[in-house]
Amino acid sequence: MSKLILHIGSHKTGTTSIQHTLRNWQKSPIRPKNANYVDIQKGPLRIGRVQGKGSAFTASIRENIFRQALSKGTDLTVMSTKFFSWLFRDDTEIQLTKRLVDQHFDDVRIIVYLRRQDLAANSHQNQVRLLHPAAKAFGVKMGALPEWSDNLFDYFDYASRMQAWINVFGIDNLTVRIFERDRLVNGDAVADFADASGIDLSEVKAETRNLTAGRDEMLLGLAAAKAGIRGPAQRKLFGPFERSPKLAPTRKEAEAFIARFEESNKRLFKMFEGTGQSVRFSSDMSMYSETHSFSTEEVGALLERFALMMAKRGRKGGNGNSAAGPNASKGKGPRQGGAKRKQNTKKT
Repeated sequence: MSKLILHIGSHKTGTTSIQHTLRNWQKSPIRPKNANYVDIQKGPLRIGRVQGKGSAFTASIRENIFRQALSKGTDLTVMSTKFFSWLFRDDTEIQLTKRLVDQHFDDVRIIVYLRRQDLAANSHQNQVRLLHPAAKAFGVKMGALPEWSDNLFDYFDYASRMQAWINVFGIDNLTVRIFERDRLVNGDAVADFADASGIDLSEVKAETRNLTAGRDEMLLGLAAAKAGIRGPAQRKLFGPFERSPKLAPTRKEAEAFIARFEESNKRLFKMFEGTGQSVRFSSDMSMYSETHSFSTEEVGALLERFALMMAKRGRKGGNGNSAAGPNASKGKGPRQGGAKRKQNTKKT
């Protein structure tokens, strides 16, 4: 009997650390011979495609690539990708996933981590800063929280997202874990995933990745993102940062944000009532202060630094950008001419 453990995110819940650890597990001598990790997050078997921005943002599965990945399955196969978090418009791609995995596996277990919306949205700004797909989905806004939009609500409407997976795979095949440190096994995402999946990762080198930048790096990075400058070029432009407090909303802003999802979270809790899975989020707001973690003068100094760096960059005559951002001009830079490429297709 063949089994698939499909880890579907969400973003900002330790997924990158879990994936790095699973890659180490795949190379480890302790991995059972009949078990396998197939990397569908990155590399030649990356199955996700996102395109467009704002209301035109779409996510779709590279069907032929997914078929190739599934063909590499064994008695126990593990796959993990954050891409599935972008399937918030309808269940078309989830149904496709079901049809494809059923051709190869007798038993499919879905594992997903959910993080309270205000905390997850604040952390998402780190992805926006680097012009990852979150910038396409939510836009680029200076501040601790993304700009409010239909996409933002649909993404964080966990009840509707989980209902779509339940409708296709069944609630008995869906394991939901709440990403809160005191609720994770040993306070650690990798240890918790090992517990949820039943895979022994205790002797595998665990890696912590994708740490959120400090306040100064975030604010300068968001300013750079608005100018279409990507993460690698930002690091080259700004250099190393001294550690600063995290960029966070005020308590009032966070409470207003989470209040928008009150009904959704009630539905989520009711949905899993009686299943033995606790999906109620903590109500603790003590991590927030009553005022912002930066002053007008500090923001002014950061923007002045950004202006000086941009002026210096302009004098050198290079764009310092590895790829065009959402506001960059078209037809210029190192990608002019050459092979035709698809537009607005981003990694997940």
